[in-house]
Amino acid sequence: MGGTITYSVSTHWKDDLFQMNSRIRQILEEAGTKTISITDLMKEFGLSDDTIKLFTEIEVLHNVAKIGGGGTAKRGSYELTNFADELIKLYERSSEEEKINKILHRKLKKKFFQYDFFFNFLNFFFHNINQNSRELNLNKSQLRNQFLEYCIEIYGTCEFIDRITFDNIYNFSMQDHLLELKDDNTIVLNTEYFTIVDFVNLNLLIERELKKHSEGMITRKLCEYLIQNHIHFYYGGDLTLFEVYNLILNLYEEKVENIFIKFNFHGGVPYPPIPSPHTIIKYQEI
Repeated sequence: MGGTITYSVSTHWKDDLFQMNSRIRQILEEAGTKTISITDLMKEFGLSDDTIKLFTEIEVLHNVAKIGGGGTAKRGSYELTNFADELIKLYERSSEEEKINKILHRKLKKKFFQYDFFFNFLNFFFHNINQNSRELNLNKSQLRNQFLEYCIEIYGTCEFIDRITFDNIYNFSMQDHLLELKDDNTIVLNTEYFTIVDFVNLNLLIERELKKHSEGMITRKLCEYLIQNHIHFYYGGDLTLFEVYNLILNLYEEKVENIFIKFNFHGGVPYPPIPSPHTIIKYQEI
């Protein structure tokens, strides 16, 4: 699960990113060096310390730490990463804008838990509340309130979403075109981002149910429970036992990135007919 971002990020951070990358590469080539100081980043590009932190966390900049007194590492010089070079090459080809947005979207999902959770919320809202309409018919404040209600429903709290954090998530979503703002200030979704299965919520449901059964559950019973609660993780039609079992296997066999499971099959993974009624699945950190 990704980290959190509690500092404030500019609404035009993506523009800053590409203007900075192109200029830094030019400066470094002219100077015959590989690094640039944090002072020059702020002075030359007008970047805030928070924006520099963001670029470091999404692996556009790499901090070449200097060792200070007492052996502690200090933020000193920065260098562009290979990831930054890949983005610049795409940026220089104007036809690759959509690809850039989706690359940044995946990076933000990986690095920041709240952004990833916000995307899961939009996925749920799109398929189950909004009936597959692009138009949310919500302004920013209303969207935040809906998101906080969703956080409370899933986690029992919304303490990890303060005003600054939500503003960051919202700015991220606008810059990578996950969300778009209409003239009347209502919000529409870019439906190309959405998938049919929310594996994060599926994993949460499995963990929550298995914790209630210290001796484990019959695999078939767990599948039946998930089918009854499929609205929280599946945004298609009806699910069969075989289909939901295969979703569990996708988690178990680590076919889904950045999700850490806490369950195991007692006696080994069952084979067809699936799911075998006698196979036990238990809550257990693997």
